[in-house]
Amino acid sequence: MMEELHENEAIFSDPAALMAENERRKSARGGVYDPESGEGCCGERVELKRCFRRWLVPAEMVADPRMKACRRVAEIERLRAEYDFEFWAWRCVEIADKQTGRMMRMKLNRPQRKLLGVMEGQSR
Repeated sequence: MMEELHENEAIFSDPAALMAENERRKSARGGVYDPESGEGCCGERVELKRCFRRWLVPAEMVADPRMKACRRVAEIERLRAEYDFEFWAWRCVEIADKQTGRMMRMKLNRPQRKLLGVMEGQSR
C-alpha cells in the first residue's frame, strides 16, 4: 500500500508521467468517442458514405425515405440530427467549459452516454 502511494506521488509530480497515465486510463475505458463521425456512439450504427465522407449513423436513419434525396452534407446532417441525439448535441448545443468558461460544443460524457443508451432502448 505504501509503495503504491509513493508511485502515485511520482506520477503527480511529473506532468509527462501524469499525461501518460491519463492516456493509459482513457484507453483502458474503451475506445474512441466521436459524435461527429458516430464512432463510439449509442445504438446500432451503420456506415454511410456520401459526399466524400464517412459516418456511422443510426440504422433507422438509413431506412428513412428522405435519405435517398439527401445530396449535400447539410441535408444529411439535418436528417441525422433527427435520429442521432449525440450528433445533435455536438452540432447544435454549446456549453461553458467548467475550468475556462469558454463556450464549447457539447460532447456527452460516459455516464450521459450510458443513460442515453438506456433511454433509447426504452423508446423502441
